[in-house]
Amino acid sequence: MGEMLGYFWRSVDDKARLFLYMALALLLSAIEVVIPLLTGFVINLLVAGEGLGRVAFWSATIAVLGVAAGLAQYGIAMLYTKLHFDASFALTSRTLRRMQRFPADFFKDFDAGYYSKRVNGDSEELSIFFLWTGNQALANATTSVLVLVLMFRANAWLAILCAMLAAVVVLSYTLTSKEIYRRSMAFKEAEAQEMSMLLHQLSDVAFIRRHVLFDRYAQTLERAYGVTRTCVYRTNRLGGAVDGGVEATKTALLAVVILVSAQQVAAGALEVGFIATAVGYFNALAQAASFFSDFGTQYQGCRASFERLRKLADAPLEKNGPGKAAPDVRAITCHDLSFTYPGNEEPTLRGLDMSFSGRGLYGLVGGNGSGKSTLLKLVSGEWSDFYGGDIRYDDAELR
Repeated sequence: MGEMLGYFWRSVDDKARLFLYMALALLLSAIEVVIPLLTGFVINLLVAGEGLGRVAFWSATIAVLGVAAGLAQYGIAMLYTKLHFDASFALTSRTLRRMQRFPADFFKDFDAGYYSKRVNGDSEELSIFFLWTGNQALANATTSVLVLVLMFRANAWLAILCAMLAAVVVLSYTLTSKEIYRRSMAFKEAEAQEMSMLLHQLSDVAFIRRHVLFDRYAQTLERAYGVTRTCVYRTNRLGGAVDGGVEATKTALLAVVILVSAQQVAAGALEVGFIATAVGYFNALAQAASFFSDFGTQYQGCRASFERLRKLADAPLEKNGPGKAAPDVRAITCHDLSFTYPGNEEPTLRGLDMSFSGRGLYGLVGGNGSGKSTLLKLVSGEWSDFYGGDIRYDDAELR
C-alpha cells in the first residue's frame, strides 16, 4: 500500500488542495458522529421534562451541524473534481512519456487500442481509489473509531456487538483478498484486449466493407466480449458473496443491539434516549462495514492497476537516451552498415560505407524502398539496437 500511495502522491501537484480535501472529509465524519449523540441527548431532555427553550437550543444546534455537513460535502465534491482530473492526467502523461522512450522492439507489434485502455483505465482507477475511495476509507475509519469509543463509554455490551461486526469484515477480506486480486487482474487484461479489438474494427471499417467481412469481425468481437464478461462475472460473484455475508451479519447484529439496549434500559444501565443513539451509531458502523467490505475488493482491483503501471514504469528505456551531438562534429561516418527491419527477411541496407564531412549540403538519391529514410533514421539514432556495422560521430560510436 505504501509504495502505491507514493506513486499516486507524486502525481498530485497541489498538495495543499489535497490536505484541504482530506480535512473536510474528517470534519464531515465528526459531524455525522455528533448528530446521533445530540439526538439521543435531546430525547433524554424531553423524557426528563426539561424546558422547551433548552430543547430548542440543542435542536437548532443539530440543524446548524446539518448545514455545515452540507457545505463540507459540497466542498469535497468540488475539490475531488479538480484533484481527480489533474492526478489522472499526470499519471497517464507520465506513463506515456516513458513509453515513448522504450526500445524500438517494444513497438514491433504495438497495439494502440490495448495500451490506450490499459494506461488510461489504470491511471483513472488509481486516482479514483486514492481520492474518492481512500477519502471515504479515512472518513469511515474515523467514524468507526469514534463510534466504538462513544459506545464503550455508554455501554460496554453494545460496543462489543459493534466490534463483532468489524471483525466479520476483517475476516471476510483476509479470506478472499488474494483471489479478488487474481480475478481483478484477469478482468483488466480481458477488458483491454476487448477495447483493442473494438478500436481495430473501427479503424478497419473500409477493409471490412471492401471484403464483406462483417460476420467474421463480429464473431471476433463477440469472443473478446465473452472473455471479459466471464471475468467480470467471476470477480463480482466473489464480491457479492462477501457483501451478502456482511449484510446478513449486520441485520442479525442490529436485532441483537436493539434487544440488548432494551435490556440495559430495563436494568437502569442505559437512558432510554440513548437507544436511538445506539441504533444510529450501529447503523453508521454498519455503513462503514459495508464500505470496507467493498473497499477490500476495490483495493485489490487498484493494486492490479498499479502493478500494470509499475511494469511500464520499470521497463528499460532506449539505450542512447536523449543525448545531443556536439555542435563541432566534423564528420559522420558509416562503415559496413547493415539493417533489417524487425519482421522482415530481406535487409534494407547491406554493407554500406558512407561519410558526411564538414558542414556541406548532401542529397540522397534512390528509388522507393532503397533505404534513404532508413539511413537518415539510423544516423539520427533511431533503431540503434538493430543495425550492424558502425556509425561514428568523429571518433565516437553512436551507440
